[in-house]
Amino acid sequence: MHKTRQLNPKEFLWSLLFLAFVLFTNVWLPWDAAIEYMLKQDVAPYVSITQAAPDFPVDKMAFHHAQRFFAPYALGLIAKATNLDFRLFYYAATLFLTVGLVGVSTRIFKTLGLTARNTIFWNALLIACPYFFRYYALVPGMLQGLLFNFGLAVVLLGLLRVNIRILITGAILAALARQTTLLIIPTLVVWMLTSKNWKNAFTLPLRLATTALIVLMIGLIYKGSGWIVTSFAKQSVSSESISGLFVWLHSSLFSVRELAEYVLRVFLPFLVIAISSLGFIELKVLKDLKKARYNNLAMMCFFMALCILAQPLLAGPIVAGQSASRLSTHGLVPFVMGAAYLSKRSRWLNRMSVFEFLGVLSLVFLLSLHHLYSTIGPKTSSQLVAMQVVLALFLAAWGILKKPLDRN
Repeated sequence: MHKTRQLNPKEFLWSLLFLAFVLFTNVWLPWDAAIEYMLKQDVAPYVSITQAAPDFPVDKMAFHHAQRFFAPYALGLIAKATNLDFRLFYYAATLFLTVGLVGVSTRIFKTLGLTARNTIFWNALLIACPYFFRYYALVPGMLQGLLFNFGLAVVLLGLLRVNIRILITGAILAALARQTTLLIIPTLVVWMLTSKNWKNAFTLPLRLATTALIVLMIGLIYKGSGWIVTSFAKQSVSSESISGLFVWLHSSLFSVRELAEYVLRVFLPFLVIAISSLGFIELKVLKDLKKARYNNLAMMCFFMALCILAQPLLAGPIVAGQSASRLSTHGLVPFVMGAAYLSKRSRWLNRMSVFEFLGVLSLVFLLSLHHLYSTIGPKTSSQLVAMQVVLALFLAAWGILKKPLDRN
């Protein structure tokens, strides 16, 4: 079991301050204008569930939208009980989940043994992803994705702390939010059955029973939610989410350029963090990746992120379209967690002056700027990609060049 270093409230508050800077520069529009601006027709079915509560909608909707009824339905019940505008509760829930996710990620980094500055830095990198908090702040009607990420973060905290109650709580929240939870099952099984901390805490029969229980619970939520919504859901076409790419590759619409652009769109959030991380990971750690102590944690985090990332990639540009980057960020929390663990032995952030550290955070802040979601920054998607790659390379170079200086 990982020993958690005592949490300093300042680390959480610094992270919230960084979040406030990001949100201060966010595009803010009225509810309907934001939906039109983002072309998010997905919000309409969720709103219809909210407005119909305590009943269900009469009109049919896509099965995958209907199956995510939990959060919209719960907010609808609260709105009806209080006789207040349902949109207030969407905004409140988005704020709560945003702050809560930052709090859970802070706990994760402290459990991993990161220093105070490393914790603030990795929280900042997570917050700075423009397809993450900025997106949900602009379109709170899509909070199912935010609820999934919050639940997934709780799952990871439970795995790290070998705490079954925390793990089950996170798995329930994630499963109620999105079908994507099915994709984390392989990592859950491997982690709970092979990780040294879980082996030390529980016998093999107990680990097998607990793993089976959690997998069964996720499966039951998936099947049960599908059964509940049969009255207002269209026939499921979930196969499109994992076959869309192959259909498109064999169609007349396929082009090599569009394939390259789509792959870049899917991997961009991870590419930026991966490049930025190079300056914060000791070379010896990269050489030690084959050792068990890293395989048992960092590699499993990356494996979980890859499993989640596979869904938007396989969906293809016709099914996922412009949402590819947002959908891929459902794997961002485990990816950042794995990269942060590999950087835990790096101390150069601690050796910086306060002004140098603020300079690093300023660069990370610039990574959050988006041509659609922020009031300042790039004006086109091409400028966005160029700026993100350049900033990530600069962060990596700063860290790599500073290490030899710190040894002298």
